[in-house]
Amino acid sequence: MNPYFIAAGQAFLAVLLFVQLGLTGYATSLGNGLELEEKTPPIWILFALGNTVWSIMALAFISITPLVLSYALHNLVALLLLAVTTIVWLGGSIAVASILGDLFENRKGLYMVSRPIVAFSFFIWVTFATLMSVEVVGLLKSAYRNGEQGMMELRELNQNERGSALR
Repeated sequence: MNPYFIAAGQAFLAVLLFVQLGLTGYATSLGNGLELEEKTPPIWILFALGNTVWSIMALAFISITPLVLSYALHNLVALLLLAVTTIVWLGGSIAVASILGDLFENRKGLYMVSRPIVAFSFFIWVTFATLMSVEVVGLLKSAYRNGEQGMMELRELNQNERGSALR
């Protein structure tokens, strides 16, 4: 895959994550009692905030580590991080979207903030899923190339053995 495509996807994802961080931070402040009677924010806001912070750290690892360190297992670790983050974003997005009806009836201010949180959550999920599929394709390509090289080495080895047996 083109590295510029991956870098552009990661930059787009970083922008989405920082917007999501601002939205969930604002929703947390609404949930801390500025508008609501309770003194603690709802658990789904805290989950979305924690998920955003986790995603920023995972994206930083996936983006910066190949520039600083080069090791063989980075692609597998990146794939694992992308897979876990993609699954958590899908679950979190669906969970927040499912309570929007209750928010509309009971908490209008929090409802107005929750709509863009849901929209950005699904955009972030799609972007993580795209990056994960690109990572899978890259791993499969490298495995195929390594398999071809291994087969060529075996052929050369067999030809050398045949040549030495004929001498």
